[in-house]
Amino acid sequence: MITDRLSLGLQLLRIIVAFMVGGYAINECTQGFSSEKWPTVKGKVTSSTIKEVFTRSGTSHHEADIHYQYVVDGKTFKADRIIFGGANFRSPKELIEKFKADKPVEVHYKPGEPSVACLETGVNFTVLIPLVAFGGILAFMAFADMSKSMQPNSSIGPRPASNSSGLAQPKMQQVKGIILFTGLVAAIFGFKYGINAIHFGAIPGNAIAIVVLVGGGFLFVTFISLLPAAAGMLARARRFDLAEKVAKLNTKIASTMSAHSYETAVAYGLQAEIAQEQMKYPQALELSKKALNVLACRPKVDLAVNKFDDSTNRMIKESTIRYEKHYNDTESLCNESYGSILFDMGMYGDALTHAEKAKRLAQDNLRNAAAPDQAGTKRALAGALALRGKIELAIGSPENAKSDLQESIRLRKEIPHQFEEYLAASMADLASAYCVQSEFRMAERTIEEGLKIVEGSNKPSHRLAKAKLRAQLADVKMGMGQLSNAESLLMESLDVREELLPAGHPEIAKTYLSMAKLRDLQGKQRDAIGYRRSAGEMLTNCFGPQYQAV
Repeated sequence: MITDRLSLGLQLLRIIVAFMVGGYAINECTQGFSSEKWPTVKGKVTSSTIKEVFTRSGTSHHEADIHYQYVVDGKTFKADRIIFGGANFRSPKELIEKFKADKPVEVHYKPGEPSVACLETGVNFTVLIPLVAFGGILAFMAFADMSKSMQPNSSIGPRPASNSSGLAQPKMQQVKGIILFTGLVAAIFGFKYGINAIHFGAIPGNAIAIVVLVGGGFLFVTFISLLPAAAGMLARARRFDLAEKVAKLNTKIASTMSAHSYETAVAYGLQAEIAQEQMKYPQALELSKKALNVLACRPKVDLAVNKFDDSTNRMIKESTIRYEKHYNDTESLCNESYGSILFDMGMYGDALTHAEKAKRLAQDNLRNAAAPDQAGTKRALAGALALRGKIELAIGSPENAKSDLQESIRLRKEIPHQFEEYLAASMADLASAYCVQSEFRMAERTIEEGLKIVEGSNKPSHRLAKAKLRAQLADVKMGMGQLSNAESLLMESLDVREELLPAGHPEIAKTYLSMAKLRDLQGKQRDAIGYRRSAGEMLTNCFGPQYQAV
């Protein structure tokens, strides 16, 4: 998916928001618990009303707006705090009834800083507990995901015997996340019972407003950053109905914010990939074309350097390189996605054109040593080469296909964090190229390596990669005359594909065609005809009668 590189930025945003929420909650707890021992003075409520607060969505709610004044050491102070943590979730009517205008009240003020005061001591935990829980969950998600992403890629190189299943590491990350979350909760309770000996300055009203605004901005950024990642995760889990809804929401938000942004192109591309998986090929083509049109109409950077000092010129140049690099990588990925849809539809010439363009864009970025995120560019180039290899194999150029697929696999092995199923799928395609040239032993070794990459995992995407490898291994066994082994492998592959893929999916049709080939070799022509007829009906339903002529 084209969303895999959004993960790190999302994790950092989670950490930032978690610390902001935690900092606010700790300060409120500190002041609230300390207020129980603060001196008191007589004060007077100057105003007590209920105000209507409107949200940006047009809805409204009511809040108590209570102001009071008091005198400390001959100086008059004004305040509006009822209790630390805020008065949310409390009835405004009850509050203004309790603190009526002109009513004398007892004010608790902070020693040494009498401008900090409250009418009720303690903390409003109905506000702070959800905040702390929200911050804790964000921190749990961020640190668990980040710790997991920093582990060496389990699919490259030798594996420790204790982790051969690939499942021990995620469990360990869950344990670390639970420990982290428990530590955060313990820290809050530690403040509750031991904070009175420590004195922190109160947060001024303007600072609180800034924190709320900035925090709200971060929360919004976190939300919109989460959408494409969530859609991608749901798609990999084969939850396409829900993935489609999330992807549509993501596209609507991104296109509303900026019609020609990098995020909008990614959003359309993600929608296209989900539609492709659902066999909605015309819709997938339309969405993928929209992604490419967004990138074609992107604002061109034409910053005149040499008009500023050297430091500014260097900063402008670096920003320009980074800007173009992100767009070029995304354009490469979108061309690959568009070409992949065309390839599925049997339009190999057009698919090859877009695969070539995707390759050229990624190669240009990779040659630019000054451009950041070489891993992202390698990922884009690997995808373009893998697509080109599949097309070359389909049009009868196995030698070229081998070269491109070998390079794609080499690049993927250099990428520290990636989706193993893509690497395994490329190995299945490379084995197919070996098979065409009767290099059965090489094909067998390549498939065995691919199976080791995704072994022990029950993720749907990994199971489908294993099904592809087993189907290809069946072709190898047929070439070697081991027909009984081939039949067993094809049945395993077919069971997985029929379980996880929509009915009539092209990959199921391809498995039927392989079964037809096997039945021919077994001398069971009637069965072979039945499999070919079923495969033909599936492909015709997907792509129309013209597909049969391809």
